Amino acid sequence: MVVIITTFASTTDFGRPAVSSLVIFSIIGGLSLASTSGRTIAHLGWKTVILSNLVFVGYILYAESTVLSKRRSRSRMVKV
Repeated sequence: MVVIITTFASTTDFGRPAVSSLVIFSIIGGLSLASTSGRTIAHLGWKTVILSNLVFVGYILYAESTVLSKRRSRSRMVKV
């Protein structure tokens, strides 16, 4: 399978296989979390996502995130 993809990609303008932006988005989303559980991801909101360049196999990814707001959990209230 890799040989087929690499052979086809060599005929494109890029000359090599590009990584899917959905894969990149998932990796970057995982980097921004302390925990990668499904619950944590459900609570995230994305205001702006910029994928500024193509990513190819072997590239190193960097990500930056900013907490815009936070609130106390409604479902896990600590009872004193």
